[in-house]
Amino acid sequence: HGAQAAGAAQATPWPAAPATPRPESAPCAVCAVDLAALSLLERQVHLNQCLDDCDKDPVERHAYRCPLCELDLSVDATGRVPAAKISERLAHVKTCGKAHGVTAAEMFRRRREAQTETQLRRGDQHEDGGAIVDVENATAAPRRDACGEDESDEGEFEALLAVVRREDGEDVEHVAKAADTDHVLVPGSATGGAAGPAAAALAAGACAAPTRNAAQVLMAAAKATGALSPAPTPAAAAPPPPADGVAAEKRSAVQVLMAAAAARTAVNGSGGKRQRRTGPASRWWEAQRGVGVVSLPPPPMHKVVPGAPGFVVDGFRYGGAHYFLTHFHSDHYGGLYGSKFRGLIYCTPTTGRLIVQQLAVRPEVVREVRVGGPPVVVDDFAITAIEANHCPGAAMFWFCDRKRRRCFLHCGDCRYDRSEIRLTKAVRLPPSHVLDTVYLDTTYCNPRYCFMPQRQAISAVCDRVRAALKEEERQNSSVSSLASFFGGGAGRGRSGGKTLFVFGTYTIGKERVFLSVARSCFPPGEKVYVSSRKLRILRCYDDLSLEDLARFTTDRKEARIHVTEMGKLDPKSLRATLEAAGLVRCVAFRPTGWAGRITEKSHGDVRVVGVPYSEHSSFAELRDLVQDARSLSAGRPCKFVPTVGGSGIRDHLQTLLARAPPGTP
Repeated sequence: HGAQAAGAAQATPWPAAPATPRPESAPCAVCAVDLAALSLLERQVHLNQCLDDCDKDPVERHAYRCPLCELDLSVDATGRVPAAKISERLAHVKTCGKAHGVTAAEMFRRRREAQTETQLRRGDQHEDGGAIVDVENATAAPRRDACGEDESDEGEFEALLAVVRREDGEDVEHVAKAADTDHVLVPGSATGGAAGPAAAALAAGACAAPTRNAAQVLMAAAKATGALSPAPTPAAAAPPPPADGVAAEKRSAVQVLMAAAAARTAVNGSGGKRQRRTGPASRWWEAQRGVGVVSLPPPPMHKVVPGAPGFVVDGFRYGGAHYFLTHFHSDHYGGLYGSKFRGLIYCTPTTGRLIVQQLAVRPEVVREVRVGGPPVVVDDFAITAIEANHCPGAAMFWFCDRKRRRCFLHCGDCRYDRSEIRLTKAVRLPPSHVLDTVYLDTTYCNPRYCFMPQRQAISAVCDRVRAALKEEERQNSSVSSLASFFGGGAGRGRSGGKTLFVFGTYTIGKERVFLSVARSCFPPGEKVYVSSRKLRILRCYDDLSLEDLARFTTDRKEARIHVTEMGKLDPKSLRATLEAAGLVRCVAFRPTGWAGRITEKSHGDVRVVGVPYSEHSSFAELRDLVQDARSLSAGRPCKFVPTVGGSGIRDHLQTLLARAPPGTP
């Protein structure tokens, strides 16, 4: 038994002590020198020095040779200038392979054998002297750079073979499966060492701009070099490599990551180059930037003035010379941005100040047309601005063609309330003139949209505010009485029982609601909170008095009337506003024509009231506008063109015209 135990002891030796772990290698991304022993700062210094050396003499540091004829492809025919053209290398490898009668598969096999022999001969060493080589499979283990990327040089060679093989009609999938890496790297340097991915980017011209710092080098090592590997595509659709020596387009990091999309673009016939868009949006952007003479598309029929080729109404993305802006809403001034806009802009003084302040439009291109003022003559047309009853500065434009004796009315967006405006009183049709076309605001051109007049809606809001103030006074009186009875002091303080009133508005519009409430329900000194941006817009209005402007403040806690955006009338946002103001309850009003009727929803200490207040014409008001237009045309035929609506707007317009009574001269 002792002998057997001794034999067993000899057959099963004691396990050796664990070897000290070798520090992880961190080769330089340019020269492949191991930087594991250096600190992070020293590695960056070394990397920047390598970059400076590469900028001084990139030809001597990096080389690329043909796998068949060993021709140095890193320089051009003169042997002096770097040839960072992947297309030239590709063309040479293809030509050389056909000249030697070697297929892509054979070239791949020879290259793998040559690389294995090179790495076995070079013998990348461990600290203990052992080579990193898989002897059984006779293939060298790939080296890794500081980013963990493969530093072998098979990627670029396999990319070339893949394209050559596609052109020869051979199986691309076999070559793709044989690759050990998806990264494209350059072969070893002229001294025999393995070059890093950053050197590949410098030698092959993969980056759109020379890499200048360590961060960009690491980015190039990890991502940029992958752009040179063409995505596998069908043999019939693969674009032929350029044989005329034209360099492939240099690509940025974003284009590198989108290499597959670029390959599909090349297959579709663009030749790898980015195609210039020719749509209306592109031509508009070029016109804004002042790029040469750009021909913008013609405006649609509902934005033109017949007989005036250069006139465009609310259409700044279309070609024209004289542009008419009915009001300052984004769906009407869309396309009007910056100081390079070409053309003259006709609008009311309020709208003119807004586009100069908010859109950086040059003041010298703005022409004012005052509501109720004298007509502005442009060419053969006299243009008159009519009150639109929509938002501050909104106007309808009346175009009178004095040469052809025709008139046209562009309503823009309007609320045609006969108590506010009346077409037959606002303009006069000159003798022997006819009203040819009326361009209607058909936002609510549907019989189901029949909401209350603006004055009635504002009166309903004021009644709700007064009721809330009475309820607040009653509750505060009860609390004060209880506090006096129990000897609790002065109660909850000056603002402890007050109610916060919040009103939703647009960037411009709905101001009549909160201004009417502030004027009729509160004393003259009551403050109204608005944002600083809203305050700048309010100061552009013509119809605000000094007393109204003195009400506005940008301090939340100074006011109990708050003006906010329509999108911030949800309970969560309102509760946050209530806490910021330091009050105890909140009543919010959402004025919109889509409400239909007055609605109220309670969420604890927050109430949201929907009010059918609109600044667009209802179906009944559109009917009044059609009747007044027919009266103005003195019984002559008049066309009506919708400017808003979908596919069914024509049917609704026909219903409107059928229900509108004939005009009376």
